[in-house]
Amino acid sequence: MDIEEYIKQLKKEHNKKFPNSLSDENLEGRIIFSDDNRSFFQIHQMVSNEQIEGLPTNEAVFYSACSREEIKKLLDVRNAEDYLLKLRADEIAENSRFHRVFLARKKAVKKWSITDYFKNSIFNDYINLLSKSKYKKCKGVTSGFAFLKEPVGKCIKTKYGNLILISESLRDFLYYMNLFMLSPHFEVPPQDAMHSFMIAIRIMLENEALDFDIDPRGVLPDNIDYSLKRIINYQLTFVVGHEYAHHILNHLNNAKVNKCSISDVLPINRNPNRIKVYNHSQKNEFEADWYSIKNARFSPYEKAEVVNAAFLFFQALDLFHFVKEFFYPDSSGFKSHPEPIERLWKLRKRINQRHGYNNKDLEKSITNIESFKAYILKEVLPFQSKLFEFYGSMYLPSYKHRKLIDRIDF
Repeated sequence: MDIEEYIKQLKKEHNKKFPNSLSDENLEGRIIFSDDNRSFFQIHQMVSNEQIEGLPTNEAVFYSACSREEIKKLLDVRNAEDYLLKLRADEIAENSRFHRVFLARKKAVKKWSITDYFKNSIFNDYINLLSKSKYKKCKGVTSGFAFLKEPVGKCIKTKYGNLILISESLRDFLYYMNLFMLSPHFEVPPQDAMHSFMIAIRIMLENEALDFDIDPRGVLPDNIDYSLKRIINYQLTFVVGHEYAHHILNHLNNAKVNKCSISDVLPINRNPNRIKVYNHSQKNEFEADWYSIKNARFSPYEKAEVVNAAFLFFQALDLFHFVKEFFYPDSSGFKSHPEPIERLWKLRKRINQRHGYNNKDLEKSITNIESFKAYILKEVLPFQSKLFEFYGSMYLPSYKHRKLIDRIDF
């Protein structure tokens, strides 16, 4: 569909929704079309002069996501909390779709601030499991989620101190990749499982529109949704622990290092006959994986759940690495991170066998993944590359009962 045809259809749907002429009283959601039907703009938000009085013109763009008090902090960053706030606000302000997501989130609450929206419970819960000395070292570290296009967990060195950050899109990736990997257990139809896999990969490739709040890809049964979120909570606990481990172990003290990231995504040494030699950065990753588990005083049950979630996490990353290598082969030689399956086996070796899946279970799971890789390499990737590469949204056919129209329904 060319741009003129798209705008023509959009105009038709818009006129159904807004049959009356433009009025000053209600302009939000309205689309203004050019006379030649080759361009348009949409009014997302209306604010009064009183609401943004005193704000610099170029900073008013942050009003959709931030409170007035937060915007003032953006103008004068003084500490790590302000730095995190600016990271969050800049990403939203620079992305029109993110802007729309946060307008919807903001309308759902009476008193809004972006700081209050992002809950820190998973970070606090983890450091509360640390020894007294490690708790003291981590207590003052600024940490939190952010709405970032890049699906990562990372520990960043700033002039205000280390900052631990988890992207919402990493959580979205895990939701759909876990749904795919556990689809036989959940009895998810094969077509939905494959679409879930592609959504997950597209999130990591940064091609999936990150607007799941306002355009759900499909409503899963409550039991499946609950199970997925439970697993993700354990996976993110592992990721959070991994990033705190970088901080505790002083991995960022090297002057050449400014961040450690859980999900840097290029694999190393695919030749199984080569001797593995790990660089300093890769050794740090193995160490942070292990100390994520070792540092926390989990109960035996919790430890098993977090360990198993970590194993599933590494398998999810491995699947993404495989697809990314197909589309974007790397020839640089240097890799900051070991391959995910190597990380899985290193972690399995260091943790008591009574915690988590045993070697036989993991070997079976990895064999299934290798079989799936062989299938998509032969039947999917060479012929359906456009499904991974276009920017937009993909849906779960059996769970999406009505496809919403962008800019009309949301």
